[in-house]
Amino acid sequence: METEWGTIRTIGIKPLVELKKTQRLEDYPIISKLALAWFDQPEGAPPAADFLWALQNIYTLPELAVFFTEHPAAVAVATGQFHREVGEFGRQFLADGEVPKTVEMRVGAAFQSRISELQLADRQYWRDIIRRLKVLRGAGQLMPEGGNVSGKI
Repeated sequence: METEWGTIRTIGIKPLVELKKTQRLEDYPIISKLALAWFDQPEGAPPAADFLWALQNIYTLPELAVFFTEHPAAVAVATGQFHREVGEFGRQFLADGEVPKTVEMRVGAAFQSRISELQLADRQYWRDIIRRLKVLRGAGQLMPEGGNVSGKI
């Protein structure tokens, strides 16, 4: 991004979504909003592959409803390529704005299952790194916490 201070390097929406898939439950509504924001960019009409990406990165019912309202063609993608219940949610929501509680519950359970899988993957990713850092700390090979960082190596 160009600013009055010069060029500032930023991260794109899709890489940011991947970085936010952590153990923090609070990140998943943000990921959902980022998935919707992907479609607000001025690059033109989204391809069906982007519909599938968005469906894989929406974790809340309100954002799912917004997504289907703004992109009704995504219901077919949801039904055929993603998750039948999510497609059913979209079909019923677009038909009359109401979705039976049982469908909402099944979609919510599917969201929770996906979140749990991502949280587990994040724990597994960090487990070995934390173990190695503890070994380094025990060997006195890390800076002490709160130490002054001078930038000199």
